[in-house]
Amino acid sequence: MRKILFTILCVAGLLVAGCSDPNEGKMFAALEEESVASYLEKDGNFSEWVAMLKEADLYNAMTVRGNLTCFVPTDEAVAAYKQQLGREMSKEDVLYLVRYHTLFGYKLLSNALKNGRLVDSTAAGNYLITRFSSDGSLYVNDVARVIERDVVTVNGIIHVLDRVIEPVYETLWDLVRENSDFSIFAAALEVTGINDLIDRITYTGGVRYWGTLFAVSDEVYNKAGISSLEALQTLLEGGSDPRESSDPLYRYVAYHVLSGFYTFSDLTTLPSAVKERNIETLAKGYLLNFKEERGYLYVNDTISLLHTDLQARNGVLHEASGYMPLYNPRAVVFELEFTDPDYYPQYTRLTLLRNMALAGTTTGGESESLTLEDYPFMRLVTIPEGSGSLTYNIRAHWPAYDCWYGDVLYVNLGYVGSFEFDLPTIVKGKYRVSIHHQWITGTGACQVLMDDKIIGEMDCTSSAGGTTYVGFVRKTIGSITFTENASHILSFVSLRSGSLPVDRIIFEPID
Repeated sequence: MRKILFTILCVAGLLVAGCSDPNEGKMFAALEEESVASYLEKDGNFSEWVAMLKEADLYNAMTVRGNLTCFVPTDEAVAAYKQQLGREMSKEDVLYLVRYHTLFGYKLLSNALKNGRLVDSTAAGNYLITRFSSDGSLYVNDVARVIERDVVTVNGIIHVLDRVIEPVYETLWDLVRENSDFSIFAAALEVTGINDLIDRITYTGGVRYWGTLFAVSDEVYNKAGISSLEALQTLLEGGSDPRESSDPLYRYVAYHVLSGFYTFSDLTTLPSAVKERNIETLAKGYLLNFKEERGYLYVNDTISLLHTDLQARNGVLHEASGYMPLYNPRAVVFELEFTDPDYYPQYTRLTLLRNMALAGTTTGGESESLTLEDYPFMRLVTIPEGSGSLTYNIRAHWPAYDCWYGDVLYVNLGYVGSFEFDLPTIVKGKYRVSIHHQWITGTGACQVLMDDKIIGEMDCTSSAGGTTYVGFVRKTIGSITFTENASHILSFVSLRSGSLPVDRIIFEPID
């Protein structure tokens, strides 16, 4: 098991890191069955791509056992790309291009693809977006058509492209400032300093940054009677320091930014019965409402999206049909997964672990102890100190039990302990609170508090007569009323020692 995992990590390192392959030809033991590399070399239609793999020192990495999804352009497509580029490609260019077309950790057949971003980022650290046209054709990033699907090899799946997927180097800020149609919005981003936030690639500490930006064109502003940045400030009654988070202009611009990578497909993936959701924005205490009605997606009831899924190196941009002033959305069902990387980007550290478990690369799933210093939105206090723990667990079969992402957070409070978890902004209102958790014998029990107010108890021990595993259950804890749009602190206080394996928390509005 350790040897297999070591080999997998070596391959991942070569794909993601910028190191060369000093032991070319002898570092890896090639597979006897047909690998991605051997198939491409034997076929004869991919000589340009094979040459790039070798130049990037990644050919050997494509010969060992693993899970790869490779989008591979034909020789004709590569030749057209080079001609369009109009210059010689450096080794760094080649390496980035090959990584941009490769996913590690998954063997994705076409029936696993959907309209929207792929389940994970490429080896270059970017997301690809797939789309099925009305005639059933499959496109990647809306430019490359898949002309042959599902070529199966022992270590990966190959999808053949008629064009090279041109890598995206621009940030979200680049997309706005380089487009003259967004001059007013660009000026507002710059004067508030939010341009710096959407120009970054990582957070402090190296965690990958992803953002979603709703841009407003000059044409939309002009239709609303706004002809300049000054006119926008006057309308919003902006103060003297637009870089202050309390300033009306700052709040307005921040209201157009979401943390996380939300494609149009992500935004339209709504609870089947509700068809509506609220998502926290960068403006503290303010959320955007997304509602599906008669097959259309509306933002804040009246705004549609004119252009969607304009990709950047650090996120995705959508163009709004209205200028999107601040809006107070109604309370709707809110379900928060305790390990959601969109709300808590620190969880991107676990991407490789998640990939291997869900792809079945390792048997029995994966687990990893979490260090609180790496996850500042969680706090654990136990007596004696150090007697508790936090563990991330993921199993490939858990989604069958309605476990989102197939993973849970195991909270061990010891005999005496408490655990705090920071929740994002929730719209004011009265809610029924439920927790979806694993139901196992020998687990713990706790009181559940919200902002230090007890709302109920949770017991994760099975009552199924000694059955050691009975899946997951959703338990109603109690009800609570929030008097304002605000973030909150969820707390678990131990009543009986043992782990609390929690999946997600659900807030349902009560009329």
